Amino acid sequence: MEKDKLHMKKSGFKVPENYFSEFENHLSDSITSKTMLPKESGFKVPESYFDTIETSIVSKVLPKKKTKVIKMSWFYNAAGIAAIFVIGFFINNTLSKQNNTEINRIAVSEIDAYIDEGYFSLNTFEITEAFNDVSLSEIDMSSALNEDDIFDYLEENMNTYGGTITENK
Repeated sequence: MEKDKLHMKKSGFKVPENYFSEFENHLSDSITSKTMLPKESGFKVPESYFDTIETSIVSKVLPKKKTKVIKMSWFYNAAGIAAIFVIGFFINNTLSKQNNTEINRIAVSEIDAYIDEGYFSLNTFEITEAFNDVSLSEIDMSSALNEDDIFDYLEENMNTYGGTITENK
């Protein structure tokens, strides 16, 4: 039973009798009374204010002096366009020369050392994929090397790799 009484507490506020039924009448009486809304606005506008306002605004907005317009001849326009092309040409050439010199600084021996040290490794599949568009039929094998040239080349380069060459005769 105590649970049923928990939610029946009184708030302590009382509303006068017939308050909501007579509320509309009290509100309309207070609006129509002199205390709520005055008959005069409290603001005064000078005489002929709205007659002269347009001319005073227009005189303040319109410029007093006409600005002088300078027309440029076609020569100045053409000279500006030519200057843009010349500057662009020089910038393009300068940048391309810088890129070429940086690539040319790398020696072939540095590239070989890079590959030999294992920083750049390719397997057979990657090599064939890189040179897929090269046809073997286009390679000229008619100028065959003789054995003496091959041995001379190997003698010069085998010292680099620590090998020895023996001739079979």
